Amino acid sequence: MDIEQILDASLEKALMLHDLNYPTTVVLGKGGNSIERGETGYFPNVNIQGMSGCGKTCIIKEWAKNNEINLVTLYVPFFAAYEREKQKDAIAQCLRSEEIKEDFLKPRTVFVLDHFEYFTHEIEEALAELIDAHVLPSGDEKVFMPELLFTIAVETTGRRKSFEEK
Repeated sequence: MDIEQILDASLEKALMLHDLNYPTTVVLGKGGNSIERGETGYFPNVNIQGMSGCGKTCIIKEWAKNNEINLVTLYVPFFAAYEREKQKDAIAQCLRSEEIKEDFLKPRTVFVLDHFEYFTHEIEEALAELIDAHVLPSGDEKVFMPELLFTIAVETTGRRKSFEEK
């Protein structure tokens, strides 16, 4: 299956959930699986892997353009460059900005984690609620982002991490 087919399948599932208005419980598939809003796995997430220079990002951008998708990209190495104990705070501060909140409220939004290979445990903790439950911190509250359809993790393979792993 190529990248566009994977993205199309995820978009189809995400739009189905979106059209259901995110009810408290959704029944998916022939097996009758039910999931609760906010449960991990409720929203489709995609991992795109490939060698550097194979066109992953270009394909995603072209797919988004063709499907009228608003891409919100987080460049993971920027946050991975922080000391590990400061990564979570740096991302939390970014996610609390009005600018990013406005980006996530635009129709047909897809969140892109660029260079996912640099993801650390601290970054995962900071983004878990947004990726899994589509909830964004806003001041002292948490706000559900109804226009966020799914997350794409873009990972370059065959390269060593340049940030120290602890």
